[in-house]
Amino acid sequence: MPPFGGEGVNAALLDAACLAQRLVESADYSATLRAFEADMFERVEEMARESADAAATFLSHDSLAETLAMYRQRQERMQAAELGLR
Repeated sequence: MPPFGGEGVNAALLDAACLAQRLVESADYSATLRAFEADMFERVEEMARESADAAATFLSHDSLAETLAMYRQRQERMQAAELGLR
């Protein structure tokens, strides 16, 4: 996961704890690992996509304009939410 969302280490620590717990509870390691991976990918999919989008924005050839547009959109959404329009 690109380091643009601040979620990578948190996700990795939770992954380690969840996997360890599942391995302690089951003797079928192959099935346990497949089930864990399915749950893990579902849980981190949105975070990973947002992080990749942020990386693409911040590292693009037009990063200043794209970053400013992203922050303006975020500000508009927050203001609309505050006004109860969303």
